Amino acid sequence: MNGEKEIKFVLVGTGNIAKKYVAALWNIKNASIAGVVDITETSARQFAKEFGITAWAESMEKMAGAITFDAFILATPSGLHGKKAINGSCGQ
Repeated sequence: MNGEKEIKFVLVGTGNIAKKYVAALWNIKNASIAGVVDITETSARQFAKEFGITAWAESMEKMAGAITFDAFILATPSGLHGKKAINGSCGQ
């Protein structure tokens, strides 16, 4: 780290687009992936293991109670973004 603040992200979703976000975040200076959320615990756990992510959860509410992060990325189908964004911003 170069003295700049690290930005910790949580990925919401574990599909193909989430993998692209992982690759992109790995190439951004001062960015890290703090956790992953998926409605299926097994998917979240497997994704976390595959990419070396230490935290996983079945909901944003559980994730918000478990770790500190700066932002979340919605890597889910676009039709679900509105509700997830509202719930995520409220830690639900």
